[in-house]
Amino acid sequence: MKKRISFIALLALVAALAFALAACGGGDETSKLEQSDFSIGISTPTGGSVIYVGSGPYPLRVLDGKTDVTSFRIVSGSDIISLGSTETGIWQVTPKAVGTAVIRGTRAADDKYNAKESPDLTIEVRNPEQIDFTFPTVTELSSQRWQPGGFLFDIEAVGGSGNGAFTYAVIMGPAELVGTRTIKVLNHTQDGESPIIVTATKAADGIYPEKTQTCTVNILKAQQGALSIAPRTNITVHSGDFNLALKDGEEGSGTGTYTYNYAGGPVSVTAGGLVHVTGYGRAQFTVTRAADSDYEEKTSAQLEINIGYTPQATPVIIEDIAPITFNPAVSQSVTVRASGGDGSLAYEIYILDETTGIATKAPMLDSSSASISITGAGNIKVYAVRLGNDDGFEDAVSEVYTIIVNKAAQASLTASAGTLTTYQYTNGLVLDLTVTGGSGEGAITYVITEGAEFVTGDIADGEALAGTSIAVAGAGTIKFKAVKAGDNDYAAAESAVVTITITKGTQQAPVFGSIGLKYYGDAPFNVTATGGESTAAIVYSVESGDAFIVLSDNTATILGAGAVELGAYKPGDANWEDSNLVTVNFTIEKGSQAALTVSIEEEAVLRYGEGGFTIIAEGGSGTGAVTFVVKAAYDQNIITLSGSAATIIGVGGTIVVVTKAGDSNYNEATEEINVTIGKGVQDISVSLPDDAVLLPGNSFDLVVEGDRSLLGAWDIELNEDSAGKDTISINGLTVTILTSGLVGITVQKAGDGLWEDSNIAELEFRIKDLQEDLTVAGAGVEFTPAFNENGDLELTAVFTIAVGGGTLRPSEDAVILPIGIFAYDDGDSDTASVLVDLVDFIEFSNDLNKYIYEITINWSLTASEVVSGDYFKSVFIIATIGGNEYYVDVDSEPFELSFNDFIVNAKQNAAKEINAYYEGLDVSNCGSSELNSLETIKNTALTDIESVTEDGLGVALTPADVYDALITSQITAINNILATVKINMDGIISNAIGA
Repeated sequence: MKKRISFIALLALVAALAFALAACGGGDETSKLEQSDFSIGISTPTGGSVIYVGSGPYPLRVLDGKTDVTSFRIVSGSDIISLGSTETGIWQVTPKAVGTAVIRGTRAADDKYNAKESPDLTIEVRNPEQIDFTFPTVTELSSQRWQPGGFLFDIEAVGGSGNGAFTYAVIMGPAELVGTRTIKVLNHTQDGESPIIVTATKAADGIYPEKTQTCTVNILKAQQGALSIAPRTNITVHSGDFNLALKDGEEGSGTGTYTYNYAGGPVSVTAGGLVHVTGYGRAQFTVTRAADSDYEEKTSAQLEINIGYTPQATPVIIEDIAPITFNPAVSQSVTVRASGGDGSLAYEIYILDETTGIATKAPMLDSSSASISITGAGNIKVYAVRLGNDDGFEDAVSEVYTIIVNKAAQASLTASAGTLTTYQYTNGLVLDLTVTGGSGEGAITYVITEGAEFVTGDIADGEALAGTSIAVAGAGTIKFKAVKAGDNDYAAAESAVVTITITKGTQQAPVFGSIGLKYYGDAPFNVTATGGESTAAIVYSVESGDAFIVLSDNTATILGAGAVELGAYKPGDANWEDSNLVTVNFTIEKGSQAALTVSIEEEAVLRYGEGGFTIIAEGGSGTGAVTFVVKAAYDQNIITLSGSAATIIGVGGTIVVVTKAGDSNYNEATEEINVTIGKGVQDISVSLPDDAVLLPGNSFDLVVEGDRSLLGAWDIELNEDSAGKDTISINGLTVTILTSGLVGITVQKAGDGLWEDSNIAELEFRIKDLQEDLTVAGAGVEFTPAFNENGDLELTAVFTIAVGGGTLRPSEDAVILPIGIFAYDDGDSDTASVLVDLVDFIEFSNDLNKYIYEITINWSLTASEVVSGDYFKSVFIIATIGGNEYYVDVDSEPFELSFNDFIVNAKQNAAKEINAYYEGLDVSNCGSSELNSLETIKNTALTDIESVTEDGLGVALTPADVYDALITSQITAINNILATVKINMDGIISNAIGA
């Protein structure tokens, strides 16, 4: 059996031969392979290789689908096009001038293939064509008509391309060019005349060639002027023939002949306009004037002439009908007869409703009379019509004749005002009026015939009330009657006059107003009482107590203190009887003194430490003595009093009561005055002691004068412009010098219970410099990396620093030196960044070599920050001593992390995220099979993540190596598992919801 060579084996054999040939060739150029052919093209809107000046650039493309052409070059035509590459590597062609250019592409050689060039690509660059332009002025002439004698219009082309100028020419038709763009029309273009053809040419510019277009203008014949037939009136059936004529001033235009046309109606008409009447009705006519060489034909509007009937003589109603009185109890009617007119036809008699204008035909008894039924009172309007038309006459209408039907009389009326004829007057008395009898639908009104002055409202005798009641205004006699208006069938009717008597009313007694407390010495006052209904004024009297009060009308003047009884009553008037007498009792009390005025002498200073002051009392009445006391409920330790003299013994507020005793005429008078004693004033000054030595390490006490408070604390602060604000330290009034510099301080003594805060005193002085021969040293840094429970990387660095050397001023106190900790970013000394700024104030004694200070610094970095290089390789510190800065490098080695550290951390985080995602799923729509599937997906994913290999275990990597390994291998695999498990779980949940 024959053996077959498989396709895979054949490929392997070919590859082996190719390798052998390459090995034999020794690697020279002649042994390299040839690249496959390819061609290039240019991307244009039309797909061809023609491009236009002013457009582009146009991308170049490789036509065999590969894009590894490394370069293009211009074989010829570098003045026609330019060639360049964008930042993204796309080659582009830009046209510069009209012409032809050639481009060639090249694929570079490599270890296996020789370089390869494409066939030449020929590109043609042209000037772009102009777009079409338009003639808006010609469009406006589409309905232009000829005007005898010629007319002008301007032509203008709009649009095109470029900035070339337009020129115009007339190439055909009855027109000529006048000026640059004005056309003079010599004749219309209809009836065999050729149209007017005009050309517009837009000149070439640097990009676009010249372009010429034509437009056609047609000018219609002129329209004739107004043409119409003169109207005719009073044409009847018997008028005979008549001629039509043109209306003056509306004969049309030109030399065309006239032709009259019949458009309908009871007539016939000749072309010359003779009309023969054949009946009655409406006839329509038109006239046409023919066209000539300049004007179009024109036909007039239609004229309508009414051919009427022959008028008759006017008919009349021939009977004189006497007025009739309406009687609703019996049936009533009247006969109406007509006569006159010229026709031979019958009469018709109509009843006219003047309100609506509607006429109703009455029932005819024969050819000339009708019977009209009477249904109510009023005027019946009738007229007669003698019929025409059928015998050649118009209908003839008589004048309107009036038949008078008088209204019927009503039944008798009886009016009343309640059940009585006599009433006693009271406020708001109203009498309701009623009526019986009468006939019809007329409204009832009531008329005051006498006594209108006793009725409320603007009404006089003989006037009607607005309603059905009388509002009584006073006592007297009132007479009235009822009137029922007529309606369509009944005349108006009146009742007999009714008489009502109103007697005087009984008044209420007046009521005294409040008199209030009255005192001897008060001014006269008014006594007031209200009530009663009459218009008379209330009369007042003193019933008892004449020795204490006197009255003049209602004004009371006080004579002394004691009990008083006053009386009052209200007299009657035309409507009311006198009221009863009422009384009121009250007492005149003793008078009050004039007001006391209490003040403190103007020059008094109300502050603690200022001594005392005098209280001044003025006013009052009588001969009573004046006394001064501190109010019992207030602090007795603020001031002491001796008569009106006050001595200050404390701080705060109190009240002094000033009393003037009463006498036989006045009560006691009292007035109070508020007294507030402020804290005393401290006015301090501050200076240095005479023996102060202003050098670092020395101390001294500030000298303060003017302080008064015993309990207040000292507030001493450095000014903002003091050197470093760390030049001195302050404890109470004791100043300790730390370093050199200009010092400005403020001093204030706090107040206490008796004294205010003092003023702020200021002091400025300068501290001399320290000796600067100092040294700062630091030991190496040790880093300890670890991942925390959140997967973040935490680092701890420990190192030591020491300051020594130099000579300081001897002192028992320590020297405070601020130390700043800085670090280099990734070991680059040009990019130092602050790690810890002024971590601590490090305290040293005068022997600076004695102490070594240890600092522990903790900070957290994420794994991404570590692998991208953002951790510290080395650390340096800055010490500021005596105004000088000392930079000290502290050697360190970068910490090492193994590849395994990152992979284990990533696997742990992914496992936690899968479990959390699984626990957060909404499985409310899932059955047992879906729940099992979700469990399987979760467990499989956890197994897959755990099985991810940890290649490079224990190998320390540089940041770049770590970054590449994480992204390209294991971390990518872990992230893929994490994404897939979420997609699969979501798919099961979605299917369960859809089911």
